[in-house]
Amino acid sequence: MGALLATSLGIAIFEGLGIAVFFPVLQTSGVANSIQLPFPFSKVSVFFLSMPIEQKLKSVAILLILVTLIRLAFIYVNINLSLLIRTKVIKFLKIECMRQLMVSGMSYFNKKRSSDLQMIFEHHIELGIGMIIEMSCDILPSVFTVILLIIFLFMFSWPITLVSLGLFVVASLFLNCFAKRIQKSGEQYNFARAGFNKVLFDIIQGMKVLRLFNREKYMTSLFEEKVDAFLRGHLRLALFSKSIGPIFEMVGSIILASILFLGAYLIPKTSGALLPILITFLIIIARLIPSLKQFNQARGAIIARLPSIREVKNFLRPNDKEYLYSGTIIFRGLKERIEFQNVEFGYNPQEAVVLHHMAFSVLQGTKLGIVGVSGSGKSTIAELLLRFYDPQQGQVLIDGIDLREFDLNSWRRSIGVVSQDTFLFHDTIRANIAFAKPDATLEEIERSAYRAHAHEFIKNLPLGYDTVVGDRGVLLSGGQRQRLAIARAVLTEPEILIFDEATSALDSQSEQLVQQALDEISTGKTVLTIAHRLSTVLGSDKIMVIEKGKVIEFGEHEELLRKKGFYSQLAMIQNLEV
Repeated sequence: MGALLATSLGIAIFEGLGIAVFFPVLQTSGVANSIQLPFPFSKVSVFFLSMPIEQKLKSVAILLILVTLIRLAFIYVNINLSLLIRTKVIKFLKIECMRQLMVSGMSYFNKKRSSDLQMIFEHHIELGIGMIIEMSCDILPSVFTVILLIIFLFMFSWPITLVSLGLFVVASLFLNCFAKRIQKSGEQYNFARAGFNKVLFDIIQGMKVLRLFNREKYMTSLFEEKVDAFLRGHLRLALFSKSIGPIFEMVGSIILASILFLGAYLIPKTSGALLPILITFLIIIARLIPSLKQFNQARGAIIARLPSIREVKNFLRPNDKEYLYSGTIIFRGLKERIEFQNVEFGYNPQEAVVLHHMAFSVLQGTKLGIVGVSGSGKSTIAELLLRFYDPQQGQVLIDGIDLREFDLNSWRRSIGVVSQDTFLFHDTIRANIAFAKPDATLEEIERSAYRAHAHEFIKNLPLGYDTVVGDRGVLLSGGQRQRLAIARAVLTEPEILIFDEATSALDSQSEQLVQQALDEISTGKTVLTIAHRLSTVLGSDKIMVIEKGKVIEFGEHEELLRKKGFYSQLAMIQNLEV
């Protein structure tokens, strides 16, 4: 920052020297002796006074070029420093916002739209705060130049300077009158841009759905509506911002005209002695106007982007977020059991509770099947066990220790998850499997693929393990995506496995392959299998039936059938042999 201030000051000083060097061209020896000149004009004038006019012009021309070159060098360094500061601030804010994302609880993500988060990183930080930083750095040279030139003006004539500055102050106060309008326009522009981004995200992510229901025209019309609103907001903001320049142009012209009228009155009375001073005064004013114009235009642009600062500031505030803090105990393996002890949980504490006094345990090395109708709370159990959320009441105990006391990283490394909604990155098969263990060797990746029954289809692909799977794995079938998810899950050799509706969306052939892979990797592990199809959990040691967030039955398959309860009814509905 010190270097930026130094270069800004250097630009201002050499701006002033450029004017001082030009003054001797306007001056004759007689005038120099009759009028007292301010510093630095007096020093420059004495140096050139005895020179013949031809030599004076040549010397002034050379000095003018040198001064300009030095000033341009300062400008070049200043621009580079400004861009460097802008880049560092943007990088810092983006990293801080990403850190905020990484420690925020899943409940925060449930309430936010993807397009809103994208607006934070792309628009509010980069185009909002980034522009404010750039503008602030750009106007520093203007500030120093304005100060120096005003000092020069006061040296020549303080009455004329006061009148001139008065007009500029009036123009600046006029800007204050619609500063709120500029800020309001900035808020409207951000709102319109957020609406535009939301529709764009919905179209991209829901392309299959909108085509399935023949909604292309509707979504195109909606997109056009949002684009129009966005452009109207942009136009309104631009009109307010662009109006600042003409105002200061007009004020500058009035000041210059006033000085010319004053010169027409005074010069005849001084026999032309004041002419060089008035011309120099006009030159200073002419150089002052662009700096004042740039300063106020930057000021208007900063006001327009203040809403972006507020958005980022609100995003970084911890008040509206729930955080999942990591414990300090390193998890070194399950010795006895996993236990849910009187757990109560709701995704939104103000709304319905999902789990009611949930209590059960899973012994180390055993397999628990969890069944129930949709919305009964099956997947919520997995999310609590993975510590995506913490219960509002009760405890999740691991060998008698509250799960919240364990180090999150060491705990999650011990768990492998295969869910119905498999997420794959737009990357190669090798990279997707190795995501669980970035330093995994190709041999380890292939071994995991073998265990997941994925190696056979992978080797038949044109590029094998270097095949790109497309966005969310769209270029692969459902069964292939699931087998890659299994390979990724077992790469770290987890001792606890969670299968959350892992085969529910697959055809019979794919389900058979995936189920075979799941059965093989489950040997000797502690397994929780969540399913609504009872056939999926028949191999479990124990089966837990939940309804409306409560455990209503618990036992072995045959035992539950004999009870003729809810499990038996599900078996009959699903045509499971009883």
